[in-house]
Amino acid sequence: MNPPSFNDPELGTISVKYNSRAVRFTFRASDGGINITSPSHASIEEIKKAFEEIKHKLPRLQQKREEKPRIEKGSVLKMFDFEVIVTESSNGNLFQSRFTDSRLVFDCPANTNYRDARVQQFFNKNLDKVLKYKANKYLPGRLKELAMKINESYNSCGISYGKSRLGRCDTRGNILLSCRLMMLPADLIDYIILHELAHLKEMNHGPRFHLLLNKYCGGKHRELEMKLKDFKFPI
Repeated sequence: MNPPSFNDPELGTISVKYNSRAVRFTFRASDGGINITSPSHASIEEIKKAFEEIKHKLPRLQQKREEKPRIEKGSVLKMFDFEVIVTESSNGNLFQSRFTDSRLVFDCPANTNYRDARVQQFFNKNLDKVLKYKANKYLPGRLKELAMKINESYNSCGISYGKSRLGRCDTRGNILLSCRLMMLPADLIDYIILHELAHLKEMNHGPRFHLLLNKYCGGKHRELEMKLKDFKFPI
């Protein structure tokens, strides 16, 4: 059972969720507050102490969330191999989505309030479906190609909806890739995949891991790392 949420007069509702795999506290902005992911053994007192220690940095997280691009009328969002377009519908008050292999089109009523959370949920739900479809078509094959290129083998490949983690590799050689990789350019998709393949030999992020990943990336590890940090997801 997760601990109870609590309120902060400046930051709003602070929601806490336990994760058995978590080894540290993570903080993310949400609508009207902050979400904390906590190691399952932490007490509510330890959680609140960790919150107070980092509280001065959290308004910036909320600001970034507010600055995050939203889908709205006239939006044209470029993904890896398709684009998202928002148009005004001529079909009354209906919200519709249409997808071909290279284009996802949202038709919205003329009076749409694009800041309405329900409208954004409509966009997100349909976009997630297309991202998952595209990821299942592309990522397993690309993982196989890159693994063969560096003479590495893995056990299995899965596709997730993960937002906070774009990839994961466990000790059994199972690799999980987020469908959000399909928002990235080709070189960053490869970088994430190579990152997970490097974990087959080095499970942590120590010096040997970085040397191995740099080898896999043809000497461009740091360059690609910075490019990924600077990349702004369209949604």
